[in-house]
Amino acid sequence: TTGYEVSPFNNAWTLSQTGSEPLVALLGANDGLYFFRSQSIGRITGQVTDQFRTDGVQDGISTNVGTTAPGSVLHHESTIYFADQNGRPQALDGAALRQPPLWHDMERAFSPTRDQDVSPRQIPGEVTGFTLASADIASITTVVLPPYGLVCFAYPSSSGPYLYGFSTTGR
Repeated sequence: TTGYEVSPFNNAWTLSQTGSEPLVALLGANDGLYFFRSQSIGRITGQVTDQFRTDGVQDGISTNVGTTAPGSVLHHESTIYFADQNGRPQALDGAALRQPPLWHDMERAFSPTRDQDVSPRQIPGEVTGFTLASADIASITTVVLPPYGLVCFAYPSSSGPYLYGFSTTGR
């Protein structure tokens, strides 16, 4: 439920369009309030008025892609980056999941614990060899490195975090 309930006002809203699981993350952007569950994503838009409960609009963005990693949800420029429930990097452009998915275009993988770049690790859910436990997926974080034009997803591992970087400049 979001909004406010203070007598005599009741402008609360139950976010049930994309699912009923607990909310994992909320992100406020200029174009709406995004809410993430483990298996879905939604957005609330509209002016906050006395009748927001009926004036606001709730959009279902996805009913099968969500996140279990609240630290991975990052808004940079006009894009929202996050690791999905399988640990794969995803991006939202406005109210739509980027197609093809961001993880299809992985550019480089490197480890801050090593001096040289390492070969790309395999993305969970698509190829074998690199898998993450649920607890590890929940620990994924996302950072932006503006001087390099990169958004990086930090994946936990026993030998130190692995960073997966994606260009934000289209280069």
